[in-house]
Formats: sequence, C-alpha cells, structure tokens
Amino acid sequence: MAIGRRDVMGFGALAGGLMGWAGWLGSSMEASQSRSRSSGFRELEDATRWELSFFKETLRSVEAMCPRNSRVLYHYTDLESAKAILKGHQGIRLSRGGYRGGGVFFSRRRPTDAEEDPEKAKKLWGKIFPLFRAAQLRANYGKDFQGRERQADAVLVCFAPHSMVEDLDLIDRSGASFISLERFETFDAEYFAIRNIPRAYRLAPAPS
Repeated sequence: MAIGRRDVMGFGALAGGLMGWAGWLGSSMEASQSRSRSSGFRELEDATRWELSFFKETLRSVEAMCPRNSRVLYHYTDLESAKAILKGHQGIRLSRGGYRGGGVFFSRRRPTDAEEDPEKAKKLWGKIFPLFRAAQLRANYGKDFQGRERQADAVLVCFAPHSMVEDLDLIDRSGASFISLERFETFDAEYFAIRNIPRAYRLAPAPS
C-alpha cells in the first residue's frame, strides 16, 4: 500500500489543502506510527458537572473548528469503548456485518439538541442525562436497545467530509449518518481516524 494512501492526516492539515478521503481513514498497520504522532482528542472530558449552557457553548466552539468541506457528526458509545479508542490512538473501528455489510454509524444530533428550555441553562448535565440517554437510545436503535443501555454514555465529536458521509432515513436510526464499508475498503482502512475526532465527552454520571 502506498504511504500516501495509508497516512492519517489531521483535520487541520486537510483544512489547509490536503484533500481526499485517505486522510480521514486509518489502517490497523498504522498503530505504531500513530501512537507517536496522533492528534485528535487526548482525554475523555467529564461533562457531567458542567452546566447545560456551558456544555452547549463548548460544543459550538469545537464545531467552529470544522473544515468547510466537512461536517460535524457525533458517535455515541459506552465509556469503555471510548477509553479504548483513546488508548488505541487509531480511531473508531468499522463494523463488519449488519447494515450494508458494515461501516461506521454517526448521529447528526448533539447531546444538547433537545434542551431548549432557558430555565434549564444552569442545570448540571449529569441531572439531564437520564432523559437524554433514553431519547438517544431510541433514536439509535428504535425499540431494540436491550443490552445496549450504556451505548450513549459517551460521545465522540467527529469531523467528516460531506462527500464521504451518507444521511440515512431508517426507522430504527433516527438522525443517523453512515460511512459505508466500501469507503473504507477503497483505502484498505479499518478505522475512522482519531485525528478527525477532536473531542470526546463522558455523558453518564459515575454511579453514586
């Protein structure tokens, strides 16, 4: 495989003019290199003690960094998977199987999108989270979320080029977007590269 196809370029470099899908994907062969030169999120920030207004403003600040040829998407997952992505320095591993043979699902919904009541602006996110989680699980899985109750406990903020992403209109995937297996296979890639995941947040409060 040519180095140019395997190189995991950062979203900042891409914004500066290095175009093409290869910069957004990564192969499992890149692990040793990416450990020493990866950017992307460096910690799982705890949003549970933030006021809702602060969390909203924080997300807007991150979204403002997105390159013009790209869009902001959200990948919800459980805490252990989010920590593993951080530790692995590679990114979100594609699934093989299921819808259209595999790929990576994203959501177009911010964690804070449903909260427009100004009276909640000072409320801590941790107090809002239970209602959010129920709604997001329904959006992600419809009624079929048994055993997946923790799959909205963390969120990764992702930048992805418009040309790579498909918006879906599925009954059990409300507000979903998708990068298909075919996109990844074009570059022999296994991951949506961590360099294009600028932030990650813990959404679920720690057990009391």
